[in-house]
Amino acid sequence: MGTFIHEVGMLTIPEEKKAAFLADARKVAEQGGLFSVNRLSVFDRKISLLHFPDFSDSELKHLDFTYSYFEKEGWENAGIGRENCSVYSGKIGWRGFNKAVQALYILAELYSDTLYASRNDSLNIPTETIKWLRYVLKRELHFTWRNHIWELMEIEARKSMRYGNEPYVDPDFIEDFRSDEPDTMELMTVAFLNELSVFINPQTRKEAFPGEKDKITFLQAMIRMYDEVVTFKETSTLPMEEQLEFLFAAQRQLDGRKEEDLRFMREHTGLALGMIMLPPQWRVRIISEIYGKDFWSLWWERKDRIPYRKVLPENDGEDSTGELTERSTADFFGIQDEDRLYWWRTEGDVGLSDEIRTWLQTRKERLDELCLTEPDESIEDWQRRLVTVLHSNQWVTCFEELFFELMGHFHEAKYRAAVMLMEEEAKAHGMLGRLIAVLANRELRMVFFLF
Repeated sequence: MGTFIHEVGMLTIPEEKKAAFLADARKVAEQGGLFSVNRLSVFDRKISLLHFPDFSDSELKHLDFTYSYFEKEGWENAGIGRENCSVYSGKIGWRGFNKAVQALYILAELYSDTLYASRNDSLNIPTETIKWLRYVLKRELHFTWRNHIWELMEIEARKSMRYGNEPYVDPDFIEDFRSDEPDTMELMTVAFLNELSVFINPQTRKEAFPGEKDKITFLQAMIRMYDEVVTFKETSTLPMEEQLEFLFAAQRQLDGRKEEDLRFMREHTGLALGMIMLPPQWRVRIISEIYGKDFWSLWWERKDRIPYRKVLPENDGEDSTGELTERSTADFFGIQDEDRLYWWRTEGDVGLSDEIRTWLQTRKERLDELCLTEPDESIEDWQRRLVTVLHSNQWVTCFEELFFELMGHFHEAKYRAAVMLMEEEAKAHGMLGRLIAVLANRELRMVFFLF
């Protein structure tokens, strides 16, 4: 199953922020279990090796990832363009690879100086991903762009017009907003755009925002305005364009101290309530629905001529995620510490259970026994044995750095013993992947295997 990430707006990471972004991206990709896979033919046998791109190599223009260690699955390439710090991806699945790649997009969003967001299913704030990013980066994250949902939606509509198409917003853009009971008028406005009938119908209106007094008040004002515009259209003798001119001319700030405005409020109560209580997008949407006009065309034509207040939450410009807790890597990816032995550090967050410690101790003892074996094979023979065990167990992918370290050290007993131990694990215990992770983690290997 493949899903895609969609970008909205334009990502712009300024030059002075790029080094910091790449440093954070490296941490996110490493802790998220992202690798690329290099496929080699050695001694006429095919093997696959996990490779983590060198973020310090300025000649490397694209930092590619195609594999999730946590889900043991390969996907279409995703990664980061070094020059402009863009994030790209194809199909990313729905498990570990998806989560890690989404985190890279959100990290880019946090660094962008221009309006930009990414979405998988919707533009709802990805709170769980942000909790994990805070855990990995060890700091608060100032997250603001998703407070600007309406402007992002306008960008989507304009994007659809590039090739002469009518303005269009993918329904997926807003599919989750109503079900998640949005708590800002910004999100209500987005939901309202394509679902006017839900708000007008008395039955579905109750399901849209159940039991929320302030939102019901807005809906009541909207219904009053809707009914009055319908009545105006049915009873007015003015041509349609003049009716529209009247309705838009009425879109002004009302001053209860002026007789003219007081008279308007008495004669056109519904319109007055709409102007006082409703965002301008709602008003234009109501008029476009009743007069059979395309909303986006009418909005872009008229929006500069009516009072326009941004519908943003009070904390616009601040971290919109509030007081979120952190979420650990193991919890976020749904894995155990034993799945992360490659990431174990003395001062890290990967714990070693009693079971793992016992297993490591028994492997250490067996490694010492194998070290006593007198070598009767050439270095090339040992290299062939390593390639054979990896080729015969394609479900386990070896780390590239470990592979070349082993290939170059078979004159040492510990490395020969390591290959023999790999052969035994593959045949008897099914723990080859765990052993490879320990061998590839030099710090953990030194603590338990002493080399």
